[in-house]
Amino acid sequence: MERPLSRRRVGSWLSAALVLPLAGCSQSGETSVVDEPLYTLTISLEREDGTPISAGVIVLVTVEAERLTTEYHESDIDDGTVRHEGVAGEYLLSVEPAGDRAFEPVETDLTVESDERVTLVVAETS
Repeated sequence: MERPLSRRRVGSWLSAALVLPLAGCSQSGETSVVDEPLYTLTISLEREDGTPISAGVIVLVTVEAERLTTEYHESDIDDGTVRHEGVAGEYLLSVEPAGDRAFEPVETDLTVESDERVTLVVAETS
């Protein structure tokens, strides 16, 4: 037996039609995501003699699964150290020359499951 349409049923349908597309949105309109813990990836940049290097380099941190890359430039590097906040996963770390600095780019793969520290050694060429 079919139930007749009532104001209540129509009102419920309209409410659902208006509210369901907004599910998962915050008051600011941003879509909420499942909270994943953030970890700090500390990258130390050194010359072969162990001295820190901050100038003339670009550090690239790539999240492998999303192919999302963050670039860190001289102004982001404090005494040879870069700090990157990210979620657990596979990362590709790269150091490339900037300006007139000459060295072979350095790359390494890293699995992040907690706070991590890694040192990348830059072999400068003349």
